[in-house]
Amino acid sequence: MVNENDMARMEEDEEVDSYEKMEAEDAARIQDEDVRGAIRAIISHRNEVSLNYCYGYAAVSREMVLHTNEFNTQVLYILNNMTHWRGAVAASVRSTLKSYLKREGK
Repeated sequence: MVNENDMARMEEDEEVDSYEKMEAEDAARIQDEDVRGAIRAIISHRNEVSLNYCYGYAAVSREMVLHTNEFNTQVLYILNNMTHWRGAVAASVRSTLKSYLKREGK
């Protein structure tokens, strides 16, 4: 038999679960926006010699859907072709893309 205290605890647990789910969804959405922002940063620095091939991969990836094998592979190409890009923006872009791939299990 369920008493009032048990019912209240169950409702609180449901609220906490719902809140945690919303937080996780918000975090994933923000991270997705960060990935798109990192790709835009590469494109905006397209005149840098160290991004010759990287720019092409980044430009193509703008049209792709996140969280697909195709996009994940494209991100790997981007990372492999930006190894000579230096500076704070480059470090931020690299970090963002690496954390995205880690989250994707790549």
